[in-house]
Amino acid sequence: MGGLFRTGISSYEPCFVVQSLKRENLVLSDEEKQMAKTLRIELNKCFEQQVKPFLKSLANKNLLWYETIDSKLKQSVFSESSWRNLPNLSGTYLLSDVIDQDDALSTQFYKDGKWIVSDYFLGAMIKKFGDDTDQIMRALRMFIFHEALHFSFQKLTENTAEGIGRFPKVLERADYEADVWAMFWEYAFSSHYNLTSEKSPQKFFEALHLSAVNTMWAFDIVESDPDEMQLRRIIRYLSLYFNLARILDRKVVDIVSIANQLGSAPIIDIKGLKLKADSEGRIIASFVEIDLPNLAIGVYHSNKVHRLGTFGEAFNVSNLINAFKRRESDSLIQFAKKIWELIK
Repeated sequence: MGGLFRTGISSYEPCFVVQSLKRENLVLSDEEKQMAKTLRIELNKCFEQQVKPFLKSLANKNLLWYETIDSKLKQSVFSESSWRNLPNLSGTYLLSDVIDQDDALSTQFYKDGKWIVSDYFLGAMIKKFGDDTDQIMRALRMFIFHEALHFSFQKLTENTAEGIGRFPKVLERADYEADVWAMFWEYAFSSHYNLTSEKSPQKFFEALHLSAVNTMWAFDIVESDPDEMQLRRIIRYLSLYFNLARILDRKVVDIVSIANQLGSAPIIDIKGLKLKADSEGRIIASFVEIDLPNLAIGVYHSNKVHRLGTFGEAFNVSNLINAFKRRESDSLIQFAKKIWELIK
């Protein structure tokens, strides 16, 4: 699932998937470079032969976006809130865009209507996903769908995106909407082309969330310092893991109950980590310098405030932070399930 803001005709500010991909930290073998080239060809084929025909099939449907995906979603929270105002996928710029096939070395990700998927971008994903082309293609589609909402609808344009990383709460909400919206469109796309092996919507959305967090980790693992992370990114991980735990609840049985869970955005925060501002004014949290007596997580969900850790419900936040430091996604999934069990 996407995450770069268009900050001008040809540049981006990191947001969702890619932080600041450092070339010196990512060395690709000749085999991996060839695989990256093949992936660009496959992405272009998917974009031209599947995504664009899918967009054209949506263009003449006079329905709200969620009704286009599944008529049963009229009974979900999507019909009762700001979700209702989001566009159909066909209402983005994607139909006129193309996948660049030539620029393997660019540090840009979009220019003049072209998505530029460089060796460095794909290389990080190859390191994480190996030769699982289906997983990489799914992650790339969600990335593009997510970004399409940002700059086609959410007004994250060259006029608004400069320095946007200094507004973490604004980005948190914009990204949450783009995440959920992109996942539901990937669900519709995969259903349209029968691309999924998952046996139920619940299993499918579990796979989408795992794809999203694994894509994020693909780039974070490349980063040189495991002892710190952008605070906004920590919250983003926690939100995705929390949503994964919610959709795995036994009460979630169909697409409507999935929408009702994901349509209610949790507010999650953490205290007790030493913070600093980087050279661009973004807030960085330390996984080493910790105020242990005050280390806690706060969650606002279903009209209730929950504190886990200090002065709250019993929960070992230190172990969760250690899981972040060690990049242990499976452990973070288990922590998210515990959080959900404590507050639901």
